[in-house]
Amino acid sequence: MFNYCIKIISQATNLRLIKAYGLYYLILIVGFSFLAELTISVPFLYIIAIIVGTIASFIYKVIFINNIRLDNYENPPVIEKNKRKLLLKSWLLFRNELVAAFFAGLGLICFIWPGIVLLKRYQYVIFITEDLELGPIEALRLSRKLSEEKGWQAFNATWISGLLTALPVIVFFIFNQFIYNLLSIIYLQWMTQTLYVLILMPNYKIYKENFDFDQKKIINKSA
Repeated sequence: MFNYCIKIISQATNLRLIKAYGLYYLILIVGFSFLAELTISVPFLYIIAIIVGTIASFIYKVIFINNIRLDNYENPPVIEKNKRKLLLKSWLLFRNELVAAFFAGLGLICFIWPGIVLLKRYQYVIFITEDLELGPIEALRLSRKLSEEKGWQAFNATWISGLLTALPVIVFFIFNQFIYNLLSIIYLQWMTQTLYVLILMPNYKIYKENFDFDQKKIINKSA
């Protein structure tokens, strides 16, 4: 598991991947993160920056997830030309991920372990939503079904690789707050946005094919 996590971290920091998606990441993620930091003393502007930044982050997720699903790791990303459809898909990702996070968060608050189980079950929601544009209930059910195949292995790889990525940055939290904040905005967000996609997308594509992907049949079986 450790060696696999190191391999994924290496893949996430591959210069060709960064070159392909770095500009979109800087504009849609880093730019709005800095904007939020700059406006934090003005509540109204800060709220606007958070809202717009959230929209921008989900637009980036749609672009990145869609291209990785199409095995485009190194070339300039293919972007949906219909901007309305791009925004709609970004909304669907936000809505479905919010519903999944609500149930998982409720489980964590109440009983801890059920919340962790739900996080594992719903780890594919965002990929299903980007691919099929399903509603939240259908996406949750299908994710639960897909997570039965090595779900814990993928879940553990995600949090272990995230922990390994964060450890060097935590040192700066103790000794230099400015560098810590800078690394958190630029480096940690990149790794956060990238690692789970690189880990889960191959599994999603394999398990989708194994089910012959009659989505209605799968949803009905998992109900």
